[in-house]
Amino acid sequence: MKTFQKENRRQGYLLVLFIILMGATFYIFYTGREKPGEVVVSPTIERPFRTVKIDFDFLDKLEQVDFTDFSKIADFEEVPGRENPFVQYDAEEEIEED
Repeated sequence: MKTFQKENRRQGYLLVLFIILMGATFYIFYTGREKPGEVVVSPTIERPFRTVKIDFDFLDKLEQVDFTDFSKIADFEEVPGRENPFVQYDAEEEIEED
């Protein structure tokens, strides 16, 4: 069991630590903010605009290609695994025993 003096001393240390952390947080936010007289100018680089030309001739070539339909998927003929796949294996064994 902690004595009153040790608990009081511990709370004092935690208070000092809290004040230091709050001061550091305030300092970081204050120095990271732009000053009112300070003007930040981003450098501008003149680049010519590139034009994008899309060749749509491939659409005409698609009409000439002979596409075949997918074959129909056959029905599942095997015996299904478990009646309820969401039940855990242990619970399934208990159900079968009953």
